Amino acid sequence: MTSSVLQYGHRGPWSRDAGEFPLARPTDFKPLRSEIETEIVTFTGAPVFMENGTFYVPNPGDKTYIGEPSPEIDEAWEEITAGRYFLITAEEATDAFGSASDLYWNDKVGGYMAGIDMFHALHCLNRLRQAFWPDYYPQSTHHNTYIHREHCIDHIRQMLMCHGDMTLIPTEWTGFLGRNYVNSDVPHTCRNFGKLRDWVVSRHNGSRTVPESDEKHHAKGHGLHREH
Repeated sequence: MTSSVLQYGHRGPWSRDAGEFPLARPTDFKPLRSEIETEIVTFTGAPVFMENGTFYVPNPGDKTYIGEPSPEIDEAWEEITAGRYFLITAEEATDAFGSASDLYWNDKVGGYMAGIDMFHALHCLNRLRQAFWPDYYPQSTHHNTYIHREHCIDHIRQMLMCHGDMTLIPTEWTGFLGRNYVNSDVPHTCRNFGKLRDWVVSRHNGSRTVPESDEKHHAKGHGLHREH
């Protein structure tokens, strides 16, 4: 993989190579902004078409996230989604949510529980993946299960539209289809996922962990703990 890293420097979170596009955005969690880097990553997963009319999706990486369910696939998803919620300080809560921050206090965990949206979206995507394999991942047929899936689909839709990746992807001729088919295995400019994941892990249960509090809040909305 070819990598070109753009650091979040002392002159501010801006990349000249990206046409003065901000590496950090106004809604990014402030303590995490110093970890933001960009790198060039070539995507994988475009179908490979065979002359006999069949095709398959290759997985050249060291982790497998798709395919017939297995403990290895579950472990790969767990590695990128576990520990996605963590405690934040009162100052961080006020800075992020303003006067509404008191609504997000959780007496059960002794603090303000929050998470980075990217990891919430990955969790949603994994739940949708599991829905393709109901025999391997038995899921409730309760109405709320379907509501959760609809939430996940619409949240991922909004996230993709929000981030607006403008990378150009080509189409190429595929003989047995009789038409062009998209080739999505092209370089993209990405935030360095590993650095962001490491920071979240350290905040969840590591050197950056915010200690629990014995304080009790009685704000409107108390008891509504909607982590998922």
